[in-house]
Amino acid sequence: METKTPTLKMKNNKYSTDITTGLDKFKRFTSHTPTEKLDTGLLYGVIYTRVSSKDQFDKNGSLESQQKMCTALAERYNIPVVERFGGTYESAKTEERKEFQRMMKFINSSKKAIRYILVSDNDRFSRTGGNAIYLAGNLRKQGVQILAASSPIDTSNATGAFQQDMQLLFSYYDNQQRKEKTIRGMKQKYQKGVFFGRPPVGYDVIKNNGQTTIVINAQGKLLAKAFKWKSDKHYPTNVIGQKLRELGVKVSDKHLSRLFRNVFYCGLLSNKMLGQEIVEGQNWPALVSKEVFLKANEVLENARTKYETRTKDSSLPLKQVIKCDKCEKPMTGYVVRKKGLYYYKCGTISCCSNKSAKHMNAKFFDFLEEFKINPNLQPLIKQQLIAIVKKSIVEKVSDKEDLDSQVKKLNNSILRLEQRFLNEDIDKDFYEKYRAEYVQQLQSLLEKRQGTSSRISNLETILQKCFERSQNINKIWQSGDIVEKQRLVKQLFNDDIYYNVKNDTYRTNYKNSIVSYFAQGAMIFESSKTKNAQLLAEHSPLVAPTRIELISKV
Repeated sequence: METKTPTLKMKNNKYSTDITTGLDKFKRFTSHTPTEKLDTGLLYGVIYTRVSSKDQFDKNGSLESQQKMCTALAERYNIPVVERFGGTYESAKTEERKEFQRMMKFINSSKKAIRYILVSDNDRFSRTGGNAIYLAGNLRKQGVQILAASSPIDTSNATGAFQQDMQLLFSYYDNQQRKEKTIRGMKQKYQKGVFFGRPPVGYDVIKNNGQTTIVINAQGKLLAKAFKWKSDKHYPTNVIGQKLRELGVKVSDKHLSRLFRNVFYCGLLSNKMLGQEIVEGQNWPALVSKEVFLKANEVLENARTKYETRTKDSSLPLKQVIKCDKCEKPMTGYVVRKKGLYYYKCGTISCCSNKSAKHMNAKFFDFLEEFKINPNLQPLIKQQLIAIVKKSIVEKVSDKEDLDSQVKKLNNSILRLEQRFLNEDIDKDFYEKYRAEYVQQLQSLLEKRQGTSSRISNLETILQKCFERSQNINKIWQSGDIVEKQRLVKQLFNDDIYYNVKNDTYRTNYKNSIVSYFAQGAMIFESSKTKNAQLLAEHSPLVAPTRIELISKV
């Protein structure tokens, strides 16, 4: 149930609430929760004042003027003021203002009946438009009115509430217009290469007789040396940072990297208002030349590339590639630098899986041995693979020929339909209906035909390369760099390789089809060397005949 908003009355009129005493005994049946606020017979108010910026706070007397207007308003309507809020600079673009929030908390927690928020103008309360209207509406539901000295509207009725909402909305509109004009003016200055505001480290702003000048300070001269150290001597950023700090420039290594990339130092202007546009600066001196700036950043980029390569430690090629068999999370790695020992580790606390990287790498080398093929088995497997691939190609070619025939028939049907329509043998509705059906069927057939157009040429050459690589998979892995090793593991196992610390074994649920075929063939051959190629053919269903994944180059 909403709290009744009091009607505004002039001075010397006491505030009271009409109560029919004979109906008091029925109060216990109402859903309204009795207020804990003290019933003194008076309705109290608070005063809120603010300015938008520190400059206004320091230079003009707006706050004092607002206080006088609000105090006079309170006296005029005999509103006892229990507290004053604001008195500082807070933007009205948001309701997240410290003094504003403090006032709202006070109103909600006060034992006295706070029924008025006194402001000099409605825009002193808020300039957030829709949000301000929503907030004012909620306050009215609680029986609290926003009373502006410039236009003291009684908002206890619909007309007064509407008028105040319009004033709040207009304040928001006025604020947005000012913002647009300000941004437009700022962008125009930026486009001309004029910088304003606070410059980066190394520059000072000097104001003299109303004129603002941007100059290089002592720190700027040291930063110019830092650019030289980077571009000419290729010093690491952390070394340059340490030298600067010793000379009195307080800058972290991370911040220094950002400074090296700031085009402001070579006399160029970049700003989000300009998007991707870069303009020549007009009102500040360049710290370094454009050539030095670009050379320093080239050195920086090269150093970053080397660092990224170095961080992928070649002693931990299975890091983030192998998964813990217990929790199925990727295993990380670390090094004990004093001993120069590397370890793989599972990050899950309950697993506690730590293992020597040297041991695990060697174990993985042995695991890859399972996928090697005996050279004596090569002719038999090659013969079988060629048969499988050729069968797949023949099936695709046959499918494509059948689809080509269907496409041709549909094109002829569409052509005949168009001829009948031109000869007026059929009406427009009949033509459009069947033409749409034909076109839809044609599109479906074309999509299917596209999927059957792939073919494999030089089949025997490709298979020979696969055999050569499969016979040396573990050696290829061992001799490659970390990137090559990780790429080979992904091709073989598709991120599906696990290590069991307890049993010291690797397992996988996925294998590259052609490699699996080699491994299965090798096992069959080793188990019965006296049997002929028919044995391999009998086991060929172990490999999916319609999908052969060849090992690409590492």
